Amino acid sequence: MFSGESITLTCEVQGGGTTEWTCEWRRSGSIIHKTDSKDWTFIVSESSSGNYMCQCRSRDDWYSSTQRSETIRLSVSRDKPGAKLTAGSSTIPVGGSVTLSCSVEPSAGWKYKWFRRTSDSSFVEFSRNNEENREITVTQGGIYKCDGKRGNPSFYSHSSLENIIEIMFSNKVFVTRQPNGSHVFSGESITLTCEVQGGETTEWTCEWRRSGS
Repeated sequence: MFSGESITLTCEVQGGGTTEWTCEWRRSGSIIHKTDSKDWTFIVSESSSGNYMCQCRSRDDWYSSTQRSETIRLSVSRDKPGAKLTAGSSTIPVGGSVTLSCSVEPSAGWKYKWFRRTSDSSFVEFSRNNEENREITVTQGGIYKCDGKRGNPSFYSHSSLENIIEIMFSNKVFVTRQPNGSHVFSGESITLTCEVQGGETTEWTCEWRRSGS
């Protein structure tokens, strides 16, 4: 677990029936807590690491107690984990989709929140449900990230790195220039045109590269 998370330990008494119990909890051999129920909920920190066991006594007969339980090992890390986002592809073909996956390691029990933004907007959460939601399918281009959460109250991981997903149009693109010819002279004006076949009705923003940059 991670420092700041909430955990519930339950001392199960086999054959305890309707008996009301007071339970004491030990960590690494020392009594650290007593409860008037079988459950103990607390927020963990690094100092919470250790071996836990419990023992209960009947409230009707304080001199009658259960055996001590077996121990469980609890390890608590100080550093909050980070979510990792992976994409099946960085481009979406027109009319297609891309699968995005989110994970938090090491450990289990995480649910995931997904966010999307564009170059001129802030992140907006989407795909809200109560499922694990580890994988989603997207059809929109944009900048995506995800968070992991678990427990009640919810404990959140660090957000994943942002992942850019672009829609790849099938239109062919080529460059024309005016004036034509292989040479121009310093001081001349030249117009380069990025022709998009079949893209006449679409408004485009174009980026230009020279020698790859």
